[in-house]
Amino acid sequence: PASGWEASAPNFHRVTAEEWSRETRELLKAAGDEEGYRSLYDGKDLNGWRTAATFWTAEGEGIVGEPRNVFLVTDREYSDFILKGSIRLSPPGGNSGIQLRSAVIADGMRGDQFDVGIPWWGQIYGESTPRGIMVPVDDRMKRTALVHADGWNDFVAICKGNHVIGTLNGQVTYDLVDY
Repeated sequence: PASGWEASAPNFHRVTAEEWSRETRELLKAAGDEEGYRSLYDGKDLNGWRTAATFWTAEGEGIVGEPRNVFLVTDREYSDFILKGSIRLSPPGGNSGIQLRSAVIADGMRGDQFDVGIPWWGQIYGESTPRGIMVPVDDRMKRTALVHADGWNDFVAICKGNHVIGTLNGQVTYDLVDY
């Protein structure tokens, strides 16, 4: 009998460029649809969310966080999803992010993060992992042209299986099949 890594075949399907392109187009099209979504925030309070601190408050149609490295986490778990929202950093030079498929750990979170803040806006980052920025770009500062520094920035994070896509203000900023 085989043992160790030889005992099992890889448990993934390596996609072709054509499959990847087709799936990316389909996922971006689905993200553009306005129907079939449900809000994670009720516009009133933080029911459905948990945090260990009082740095997060419900204010009108938004959730406001104080400048601390404290995470707001939904009460529910999701596998494949499309997350759409708007985010504003104040002051504009701040640093934040939206955790995707992440786990709460003693000192914060571990997992994928849609990064927010100059010069990282829109990149996918491995929070509390050795991975760092997972999709390098030639010039990360060119992303600043996409950012409304003193205003709201729309984002979309798509997670389907091992395929993740991010957009910032309508522009794809990462498209990764993560083996």
